[in-house]
Amino acid sequence: MEYDRAYIGDHVRRYVKPYRAELEAPLLNAFDALATSRKLPMPKLAKLASGVSDEKASVYETCAEFLGEVAEGDARALNLIIELSQSNRASIRHNALLCLTAKHDPNVVGVVIGRAIRDKSARVRRKAADWTQRLGLRTMEGDLVEALSDEKDAGAANAMKAALLSFKGRE
Repeated sequence: MEYDRAYIGDHVRRYVKPYRAELEAPLLNAFDALATSRKLPMPKLAKLASGVSDEKASVYETCAEFLGEVAEGDARALNLIIELSQSNRASIRHNALLCLTAKHDPNVVGVVIGRAIRDKSARVRRKAADWTQRLGLRTMEGDLVEALSDEKDAGAANAMKAALLSFKGRE
């Protein structure tokens, strides 16, 4: 994370605490743990995951950023992301994708994104295509081509096309 603690503390107090006050301490603990390469206790990881499940964008985006970074060095956090990606709620499956980073196990990322590209929710499919592009996941090119051939939602189709075009530009 490229920010200092004062900035993060201010962000959490302004954009998360008004909606989910109980997430302030776990988020700041996560920041401290990342700065010192310590592992977070499982209850704090679970709190971050509950924040990823929130409906409020400022809450789920902040928690997804932290859970994703923690998961770069903690398999327990990565397992929580996998669990979130399998939720019955499309909004949670969408938010789980926001946790994925280029530093995660590529096999796990491939499975999560691959499932999301074929999700029943167009919003999840759109975000999966977007995240495929952002993470530069050329390995997903075949999955995108196949999914695009069946895609009925214009927004998801456009996101898939954009991801495929971005791979062509990187050749």
